[in-house]
Amino acid sequence: MDDRSSPKPLSRRYVLGSGAAAAAMLVLPCTGLAQTYAAGEDYTLGVILSSTGPLAVLGQLEIKGAQLRAEQINAAGGINGHMIRLDIFDNKSDPQSTVSGARGLLSKKIVGLIGPESTGLGTGVIPLVNAAKIPNLSLQGGIDLTDEHGYVFGIQITGSVVVKATINHMKARGIKKIGYLSTSDGLGQAGDRFGLPLFQESGIEVVGGKQTIDPAGSDYSTQLAAVRSAGAEAVFLWGTGTPAIIAAKAFKALRMPGSLYLLNLTIAQITAMGDAVDAILVAQTKANVHDQLAPDDPIAPRLKPFVDAATKANVPIDSFSSAGYGAVVVFEDAIRKVGPNPQKIIELWNSGYEPPATVARVKWDSKIHQGFNPLDAVITAVDPKTMKFRIAK
Repeated sequence: MDDRSSPKPLSRRYVLGSGAAAAAMLVLPCTGLAQTYAAGEDYTLGVILSSTGPLAVLGQLEIKGAQLRAEQINAAGGINGHMIRLDIFDNKSDPQSTVSGARGLLSKKIVGLIGPESTGLGTGVIPLVNAAKIPNLSLQGGIDLTDEHGYVFGIQITGSVVVKATINHMKARGIKKIGYLSTSDGLGQAGDRFGLPLFQESGIEVVGGKQTIDPAGSDYSTQLAAVRSAGAEAVFLWGTGTPAIIAAKAFKALRMPGSLYLLNLTIAQITAMGDAVDAILVAQTKANVHDQLAPDDPIAPRLKPFVDAATKANVPIDSFSSAGYGAVVVFEDAIRKVGPNPQKIIELWNSGYEPPATVARVKWDSKIHQGFNPLDAVITAVDPKTMKFRIAK
């Protein structure tokens, strides 16, 4: 097997992982080495996403999207007579629960694993899927996945793409000084390693120092006031879920200058923010503004099957539901090409594969495991009258 089809040896960091993950690996069977299926037996995909907790605003949408595509496949007769079954585990937005859930799913007969939705939750899963040799389509975007992550691949927009698009937008607006806030969890720590340096290298000055916020906190006024006093003309928040809602409300209450740029945003968060949305900007996939795309936009035809199905099924259309839908589409395509064998799927993904991702043009190979095309990101705002996304100026 050549280098393009086999993951390179993993660093000790991803082989051992956390203590909980290392202990979990002791009871994991090598499920990805050989699996056979009887005629008509279901092909099962493990799904580990948040139905509860602060990240449920993301996970619930991704679950709905995944279920929508699985239902479509099964209504059409499955894949060569095999139905797609989703074995869904609620990770409760908690790292330990995520590790426990991943261990349980990986001990079963599954073709692959979808999720989790956050870098902070996904860190403990990496050594588990690599030990089990099961392909993992992560829906995190905090870091750019590479060969260092072994069997883990991604289709979601990444933090680095978001930051680069944000920097370009800030420069176009003449912004020279910003405040930077990040959560104290794994997601925020990833932002400090990968996102913050991009701002610092861009020529835009980060003032007031790096401000850390507690993802379980209830008020970030102190951190916002600190960057305002330092002369910030806008603020970037590397955090997601409930913290984004709290930050938006505090930003509005303090009458902060400029805009609050976010890492991501959902319809549920918009509703919770209320009139605080008028200061929000976010670089994201084009799913949220699908009805505003130019006819020749390369993403429009990718989104159409999802948009049509979601509209009919009354599933919210956004970056997260479309990512969940797209994750099942990617596994479906791989199974149709090479069968339900986890190792053959990994070989395919490492071979210069261009997955039929719903929201972006993506290309994976033996080095790049994320590959989101930066041209497929767009800066969006929220119309405070309709509470819907629009392409920002």
